[in-house]
Amino acid sequence: MKRLLFLILLVSVSFSAGCENELYKTMIEQAGPFIGVAMLLSIMASVFAYMGGSLMNDPRLLLFSKDEIFHTVVSALMIVSAGGIIYVSCVAGGFFQGTLFQNAEMTECSIDLPTSDLALCALNQMESDARVMLDFYTREGIKKDMESTWVHTIYIPGGVSVSTGTQTYKKTFSTQYDMVSTTFVMPVLISITVQKLFFEFFLDYSISILLPMGLILRALPFTRQMGNFLVALGIAMWVFLPLLYAFNAAFYFKTDNCDEHESIVDDYVFGDCEDTQSNLWNVARLIPQAFFLPNITLAVFAALVVSITRAMKVIEA
Repeated sequence: MKRLLFLILLVSVSFSAGCENELYKTMIEQAGPFIGVAMLLSIMASVFAYMGGSLMNDPRLLLFSKDEIFHTVVSALMIVSAGGIIYVSCVAGGFFQGTLFQNAEMTECSIDLPTSDLALCALNQMESDARVMLDFYTREGIKKDMESTWVHTIYIPGGVSVSTGTQTYKKTFSTQYDMVSTTFVMPVLISITVQKLFFEFFLDYSISILLPMGLILRALPFTRQMGNFLVALGIAMWVFLPLLYAFNAAFYFKTDNCDEHESIVDDYVFGDCEDTQSNLWNVARLIPQAFFLPNITLAVFAALVVSITRAMKVIEA
């Protein structure tokens, strides 16, 4: 198993040799000195442990020095193979997008974008659609509420008058707009906005902060377990999280057309499939993106982090 993992690392090194990714360069420029210091401390600890073990004939120190040298080499390979991780994620993402988004109707986003950019573009598109619907429902609800207050009064000679509301039924329309906007559209908008903020945060710091910090901690024996976790977390955030969100986005873009379900979508107040700002189909498309699919994404993401962490532990076996 250890040889197999070394082979995987060496394959990643071969990929990274031709990788000109800006994020990899940024990671090395920002965290390179800190990683170098940690690696130097690890090497010095190995040297002193070996010298002490040889002088005092202590097998525990000799074993510690060999173990430390092994982990130092593995950490060095991980640093070099970080570019390969980025490169492989780009290749896998391109293949994934070409098959998953085939025949998908996308107006703002392009299938040629990198996976992370495509996922972020999809979140922006969902957020924009939710804002448009919330704005429309709010304006229409206020409009119908105001129209429902119109009263016509007929004055009869002799001081008698009769008043009646001719559009009070529009109060029901206003209530429907308020109900859908407050029960569905507003929670959807809040959920997607929060997801987008976290997604942007993860993209900004997964490669530039988490992965270098994990490699630094991994170079030190007493923080190696935490380093393994941060490396796994950084890889999962950069490689797998965009793929999961792009997978979710495919559901949204591929359900853009509701002509097959127009008979159940058509509504007197919210309109039919042609009323893109108000029809209930577009509300229904957003609900899984806000509540159901993120939960699945979180569960799969956690499983991936655990799996990568266990694979890192196998290297230490």
